[in-house]
Amino acid sequence: MKFHKLVAFPALALFVGCGGPEDDSTWIAESTTNLTSFGGTSFSGMTLSSSYNPYSSFYRVAVWNGREMKGESLERGGADNRGYRVDAADGRVKRNVSITLLDSVIRFEGQSVSELGGSVILTNGAQRVRITEGSGVFFADGVTPMGVSTYFVELDNNGAWLPLYRNADGSAIPTVALRGWWNTDPAAAGTAIGGEWRDDHRITFAARGYALAKCVELGYDHQFEAYHHTCVRMLRADYCGDGKTWTQDGTRLSIADQKGVQLRASEPPVAGDASKAWRFEAYWNEDGATCTNGQRIADFAPTCGNVSLASAKPRCASAADLTDSAADKVKTDKPLMLSEFVGATATP
Repeated sequence: MKFHKLVAFPALALFVGCGGPEDDSTWIAESTTNLTSFGGTSFSGMTLSSSYNPYSSFYRVAVWNGREMKGESLERGGADNRGYRVDAADGRVKRNVSITLLDSVIRFEGQSVSELGGSVILTNGAQRVRITEGSGVFFADGVTPMGVSTYFVELDNNGAWLPLYRNADGSAIPTVALRGWWNTDPAAAGTAIGGEWRDDHRITFAARGYALAKCVELGYDHQFEAYHHTCVRMLRADYCGDGKTWTQDGTRLSIADQKGVQLRASEPPVAGDASKAWRFEAYWNEDGATCTNGQRIADFAPTCGNVSLASAKPRCASAADLTDSAADKVKTDKPLMLSEFVGATATP
C-alpha cells in the first residue's frame, strides 16, 4: 500500500481493490495482536474506493473561513492489487474486502465499523491503517447533532499507531467520510485542475476543523454535493477555481445558498459597532466565483493566471438582485451561493 503526499489539503485518499485468489466468502474468527469553528486553507482527507447514498440536514449560521489543505493517498487495491485484509476489533477477519460509503457510514462487505467492534485495521503488504468509530458530527453552532459518522484514522509506524491528523497537543483529529477526492497537488495550484474534485470511486477522510469537513458541518452533506464543492471554493477564497487560496484563517463570513441550508446573517458582524457591516463579496459555484464585488482580505492581490481578479471576473449585480429578500436565500436564477465579509460599509 503506497502513500502519496498531497501536501495542500488535510485529507487522505484510500483506493480499495476488489476480490482476488485469497478472497473469503464470510467473516471468520481469528486471533490477532495488532488490532473547531474555524476553517483552514486546507482540505483534509484520506481516500477509499466506494459507492454511496445521500444523507441530509439543514442549518443556518455566520461562519469562519480558512486556508490550509493537506493529505495522504493510498493506491487502489494496494501494492499487489489484491485488496485489503480487514482485522475487526471483535476478532473477525476478512481478506480482499470491498469498501462502500452508505450515507456517511463506511462499510466493509456490508459491516459498519460499529458492527465490527468499533475499530478495524486495513492491511496490504507492510502498510496498515486503523479506522476507529468517532462520536459523530455537530453543526457549527457546536450544539445541534447532525447524524454524520466520524472516524479516527491512524497509521502504523513500526508498531506505534500515529493519528493521521493531530492537534498541537498531539491529540487525534476526527474525520468525516466524503465521496471522491480533491486534487491537492501543489503543482496543480493555479491551473485548471487545482483543487478539482473527482469521483474515481474513492472516499476521502476529511479532518474536522478544515474546509472539507467544515462545509459538511455547515449542512452541505452528500445530498448537497454541488453545494459542498462550492462551499469549499468559497471558504478558501478560491476565486478563480484553480486551487489557490486568497484568504486568512479566522476571517468571518456570512454565506447563503439557493436551498436555504445557510441564510444571510441577520445580525451585524460586530455588535455595537455601527462602522462595521456585512459587505457583499461574490457569487459562487463549483468552479469558483462567477462574479465579485470585492475581496475579503484587502492586502491581497488575487490573480487568475496573470490577470487581476477585477479584470478576470465581472462585477456582480446590485443587492436587490442578490437574494429572495423574504427568505434571505440566493435567487434560483443565480449561482449556487454567495458570500459577504466584514467591511466598513454596508452591502452595496
